[in-house]
Amino acid sequence: MTTPRSSADYYRRQQRITARLITALRLVWRRMEPRGSWEQQYTDNGIGTQLATLVGAAQVAAAREADSYIAAVVVELGLMPEASPGVVVPSTFAGLAGDGRPVQSLMALSVPQAGRRFNEIRSTALRTDTEPAERPDEVSDLTWAAIRADQQAAARLREEAWQREQDTAAQAALDDTMRWIELSAATVLADTARAAESAATVSHREIDGYVRMLNLPSCARCAVLAGRFYRWNDGFERHPGCDCRHIPVSETAAGDLTVDSTAYFESLPTAQTLEARHPDLTVAQRRKQGLLSQEDIFTVDGARAIRDGADLTRVVNARRGMTTPAARLRPGARVMPETIYARAGDDRDEAIRLLQLAGFITTT
Repeated sequence: MTTPRSSADYYRRQQRITARLITALRLVWRRMEPRGSWEQQYTDNGIGTQLATLVGAAQVAAAREADSYIAAVVVELGLMPEASPGVVVPSTFAGLAGDGRPVQSLMALSVPQAGRRFNEIRSTALRTDTEPAERPDEVSDLTWAAIRADQQAAARLREEAWQREQDTAAQAALDDTMRWIELSAATVLADTARAAESAATVSHREIDGYVRMLNLPSCARCAVLAGRFYRWNDGFERHPGCDCRHIPVSETAAGDLTVDSTAYFESLPTAQTLEARHPDLTVAQRRKQGLLSQEDIFTVDGARAIRDGADLTRVVNARRGMTTPAARLRPGARVMPETIYARAGDDRDEAIRLLQLAGFITTT
């Protein structure tokens, strides 16, 4: 069985929401000037507020799709729909990251992120080769004085060059931080969509859980988890930037939605083949265009081991770098749907009651 059309259409709509959000975030962040206090610009110019507002609006748009999506999948899979005890409240998901912290506090990390990146660039620019701090015994005082004078002159030249290049370095730090903002926002949006989907799924008793599907290209960690059936109250393991899909199903139909991770591996070219196909592109350029090899996804050693006959699942440590939002819940953060499922256990009625109590769904 192929992926339900309603699911494919839904995820295309989610991708459009994400793309529009990223475009809007870039326009706001570009107002940050290399010179001056970044903290002051972020606060006084309203950049932080605008970033958080844009993410919140996109979260509402993403969550608003959940009920109609789940209902469409139920019909397409030929399941007998039951009366739903509640509907998703999109606004409740707005302003919250997957770990329950406010989106505004997450976006505020962009300023220290930019500062750290700037300091890294500065450290690299002013770095010197290893030089003796004290005069070696075999070096005379006169020679040592000459060496130190040369070292100090070189240091002054590096400092002068750095002063000329500070604005360029600052802009590079801001550009790198924009990529961090994009990844963070996309992760928040994916978490929001999955949380809304799961809340809608809980309300549809004819759905027993979900199957994890890939949104290619996917990393090795996701590849070995794809096609597995998870109960409605199981957490969704993911890494930052993960865009795997939630396909709601009944347990009896779950076996029809399988994914062959070995076939995915074999569909990828080797690094050598990819290089021969695109000799004019660097590795970075190929990756930016989505041209990925077995080595890109599974690492050089991992890809070689799999080609030599090693079991793909054993080669890949599927849990490395993957968590559920519930596992990352911070002290004092708002309770999120996955935390509710963990508390409710297998009691679906209790899960629905807690979701209603927290405002994630309301009675029909």
